[in-house]
Order: sequence, then C-alpha cells, then structure tokens
Amino acid sequence: MRSAPAWTLGMLLALALPSAAAAQDEAEEGACEPGEGVTVVVDYQEVGPGEVVVRCVPGPVAEGTTALDALRAAGFEVEGVSRWGDAFVCRIDGVPAPEEELALQSDPGYRETCLDTPPTQASWASWRAAAEEPWTYSTTGARARSVTDGDLEGWTFAVDPGVDPSMPRFDPETLSATTTSVGAELAADDGSEEPEAEGPWGVPASVWATGAVVLVLGGAALATARSRRAGGDV
Repeated sequence: MRSAPAWTLGMLLALALPSAAAAQDEAEEGACEPGEGVTVVVDYQEVGPGEVVVRCVPGPVAEGTTALDALRAAGFEVEGVSRWGDAFVCRIDGVPAPEEELALQSDPGYRETCLDTPPTQASWASWRAAAEEPWTYSTTGARARSVTDGDLEGWTFAVDPGVDPSMPRFDPETLSATTTSVGAELAADDGSEEPEAEGPWGVPASVWATGAVVLVLGGAALATARSRRAGGDV
C-alpha cells in the first residue's frame, strides 16, 4: 500500500488543528486595553452601512496569528477572490455587495464580482498601528503579516480615493495607559450634554436652587419690614 504524499498529510493536519484565530476568545466591542489583544477597525466609509466598527480580539495573541486571522477572529466574515483566494480581501461582511454600484470615474456602473483582483479605485485597504501612533498603510498581504498584543489593524473601503487611500476614522493616538474604555470615551464625545439633575416633581435642580434663594431673600425682606412696623419706623 502506497503512503499518502507528504503534502496531503500536511493538508489534513492543517485542517485538524485549530487556527491561531480560532484559539482566541470571543471578540469584544470597542478597542482593547493598551498592550492587550488586537484592536480591529473596519471603516466602511462610502459603502454598505458607512460606519466605523471597532472590536477587540482578546489576548494573549498566539504566535503566528496574522492580520487576516485577527480580522476573522474579530467576528467579520471575509471573502476573497475566485482566482487568488484570500490573498486579496474582496468583501468584509458582504461589503461591497454584488448588486451595489460603485461609482468609479472610469466605470460609473462598476459592480464587484470577486472573480479577480479588485481595482485599486474600489478595494479594501489595509492599515496597521500601535497605541498612540498614527496609522501606516500596509503593503504586505493580510495573510502574510503577523500581529501581536497591542497592535491595531485597520481596514477601509473608499471609491476613487485619489493617490492615497483614506485611513480609518479612528485615531490610535487616543489610546493610552490611562484609557479604560475607548467605547465609553467615544460615546461621551458625541456632542450631547448630560441631563441636568432633577429635584422633586421632576423640576430641574437649578430651578429649585433659584427658587430657594428667592424664598430666603423674600422672607428676610418681609421680616425686616414687619420689624420696622413694630418699632414704628415707617
């Protein structure tokens, strides 16, 4: 009986072993604490929901974990291209959708089929950073780039971005050793004001305070007037 080729055994072993990403705990919403886990930022910009999603892949990060592993471990569904597989990230969570028209200057009705390498004018760009450092555009494929605890991995999709692709709309420099919850920090910075404390019957506390001052001053004036009348001072 002939033995199986070495590459076949290697493939079976690879399928049997969990990936580095699968070994991670479930992803959490918001950025990781500085120096812990990998923060994954997906900025849809002009396509799909058009929002910025920030998730933390908890550490410690296993050796050999790649940027592509981190993206999937963060809970994002990744689709490559038919010709090259996941060497090129074509869709993230189904974006851009096959039926979505991408208004390229060279092809206003372009739709992504994910059959071959996406055009540079409408493709996912990969970024990396460390806490308190700016984003750097990555020229290395996501499945060939390793990540470690404290790294930030960013992905942006922009149509006709010009010479340079747009970097993620999340600032790594907001992370510091004193930051405990980036998600809470971003929510507090939405331009809204905290509601004023209420007194009895739902009346704002400031109104109650003003009324109390008026009552005190009024009572003092009334007492003075009565005292003067009692003493015959008119």
